[in-house]
Amino acid sequence: MRYLLTLALILLSFSTYAAQQRLALVIGNQDYEESPLTNPRNDAKDMAAALKRVGFEVMLYIDVSQAEMEQAVRAFGKRLNNNTIGLFYYSGHGASYAGENYLIPIGAMESVVTADHLRYKTVPAGYVLSMMENANTPLKIVLLDACRSNPFKGFSKNLQRGLVSMPHVEGTLIGYATASGMVAWEDSEGRNSFYTAHLLNFIEQKGLTLEQVLKRTRVAVKQATDNEQTPWYEASLDGDFYFVPPNSSTTSTTPVAPIAPTKPTTPIKPVTPSPPVTSANAFRDCPQCPEMVWIPATNNFTIGSPETEAGRDDDEEQVSGLAISAFAMGKTEVTFAEYDTFAQATGRKKPDDKGWGRGDQPVINVTWYDAVAYAAWLSQETGQEYRLPTEAEWEYAARGGTSSARFWESEQAVLAPSDNCEENEVTSTNSRFSWLRNYCWKTSKQAQTDHSPEASNACAYANMHDETSKRENEFDWEYQACDDGFAKTAPVGSFKANGFGLHDMLGNVWEWTCSEYNGEFAGNESVCVSPDDAEYPVLRGGAWLNRPDLVRVAYRDSSKAKKRGQGIGFRVVRAD
Repeated sequence: MRYLLTLALILLSFSTYAAQQRLALVIGNQDYEESPLTNPRNDAKDMAAALKRVGFEVMLYIDVSQAEMEQAVRAFGKRLNNNTIGLFYYSGHGASYAGENYLIPIGAMESVVTADHLRYKTVPAGYVLSMMENANTPLKIVLLDACRSNPFKGFSKNLQRGLVSMPHVEGTLIGYATASGMVAWEDSEGRNSFYTAHLLNFIEQKGLTLEQVLKRTRVAVKQATDNEQTPWYEASLDGDFYFVPPNSSTTSTTPVAPIAPTKPTTPIKPVTPSPPVTSANAFRDCPQCPEMVWIPATNNFTIGSPETEAGRDDDEEQVSGLAISAFAMGKTEVTFAEYDTFAQATGRKKPDDKGWGRGDQPVINVTWYDAVAYAAWLSQETGQEYRLPTEAEWEYAARGGTSSARFWESEQAVLAPSDNCEENEVTSTNSRFSWLRNYCWKTSKQAQTDHSPEASNACAYANMHDETSKRENEFDWEYQACDDGFAKTAPVGSFKANGFGLHDMLGNVWEWTCSEYNGEFAGNESVCVSPDDAEYPVLRGGAWLNRPDLVRVAYRDSSKAKKRGQGIGFRVVRAD
């Protein structure tokens, strides 16, 4: 028995690469004299930071010449040994010729006139791998984000397309940004290349083996590029390597996989008369991403306000029968913290906070173009489709199942068991909303009425011009007869949510939509205007400084797309 136990322990020790030391060489080459790139500097810095967080000592080099690259590789090789896991990451131009992959240093473009010059003026990837092999390191990891289009236009016919498979010994894994003989997409518009962005999404996830990280990266990149880029890897491993082992106490600080956010699977019991949807319906595609809430589809939404609604304007005439597909919407308005992450990543100027604070305050002083750019950046970072909501989506989400002027007034949507549903009520059959499958929405006429003091207190639900604002701002217009304690913007989520679990849909800041304003509902409300054609996009929801009649679900406003304001912000949606 003792012999068997000893043998089992020996076998277990070989099942996982458990070297005590981790060393990585990370190189990013971007500022080429010809065919410069935009992502490698960020790729290398972000990869270095992630590897440090999972226990690697990192040697980081940015925009280095051939001599500097070779010196870095030699220094890396000297520090490796049989008790060290070695990882080499490269982002930049690469080329393959006569069965060898070459990594292109800064300054090589002018020297490489023919394909044969690659052998002498660049750094062969095999040179790096041989350094790792000679050091007898138990695990050699090579990650090459270098499969972009050929930078040497003068002799491109002599070069192979993309990178080629590399010979290697046991204990080696080589990851490529795209399949052998193919090229990766040119630099993404986001902070990182598609390959590196998704590698970063998975490296710090606890319990994923190295090969699982690369498989999930492959799936995510294929989805993000419509199958036009397919990462691959080749490996000769006898055990498993974990960036973050399953039993580690380390908490991941990087984005989680954007492939499939968790969806609730257990029905939520109906709550009467308060709104039914809880945080179980919320998710994030990454830690710096806004928290999102799934909104179910409808085939018969009525946009606008009835003629009897107090404060109604002529441009609110109702139109019924709008079909709206399921989508996810930001649980709150985008915060300064979320927007500042985007601004820093893209080199964009951070908007003025008027001295009111940043962090979880709603971002203000952003143009429509700023908001559109933020959504595009989220799309690049996550591989999902983010954008601003259409005007119809915004109003549908803001109502949260009600038809009143403000979602907290009079009628509140409730859920009823499906066996109590009537003919005009439809239960959910969409798998994403399985938590609704056993329930149906009561229509507004059937909805229970909440006459409680809490429901009638607007200051519990929205930040608008009220007694606090009147006292401190001294605005000379009608105010709400309650006191919410906020004279300017309030931290997002400070007020009660509507029936879909969304906070601050009314008040706090106006919210940009992607729809161009029209004086009537004639189709614009259901589509996004292109940036080239945007003139007066629709604003919805009212703000902290507005009088109560402007803080209604149906109230419509618009502004020049280039306008910034201390009462203008936004939230995003994500397509189903």
